[in-house]
Amino acid sequence: MSNDSTSIIKTKLGNFIIKSNKKVIIKIYPSKEINNIYKKNNYHNKIGLDIDNLLINKKKLFKYKCCPKGTQFELKVWKEIKKIDYGKTSTYKKISKILNTSPRAVGN
Repeated sequence: MSNDSTSIIKTKLGNFIIKSNKKVIIKIYPSKEINNIYKKNNYHNKIGLDIDNLLINKKKLFKYKCCPKGTQFELKVWKEIKKIDYGKTSTYKKISKILNTSPRAVGN
C-alpha cells in the first residue's frame, strides 16, 4: 500500500497540487483545479502557508525534504534551478546554455 498523499492547496500565487510520501515532497505544480477532491493534509497546508510567507518576505528559506520524480533531463534542470539564490532570477536561456540545450526545453 502506498503512503502517497495528494492535496490542492490555495496560495497567493494560485492553486497548487502537492504530492508527498509521508514528509517527503514528490511534486508541486500549479493547477487550475479548485475543488480539493483529495483528503485534507496538514503537512500540505503548512507548505501552502510557507509559500505565502515566502512571497511576502516573512520567510527566506523553504526547507522540505524532496525526492522529485522526473526524467533525467528534468532532474538536471531542477538541479540548476536550485542554484539560484533567494531573491535572484535567471532565464531559460541562461540555464539552457549551462545544460547545452534549448531555452524551450528548459521552459517545458
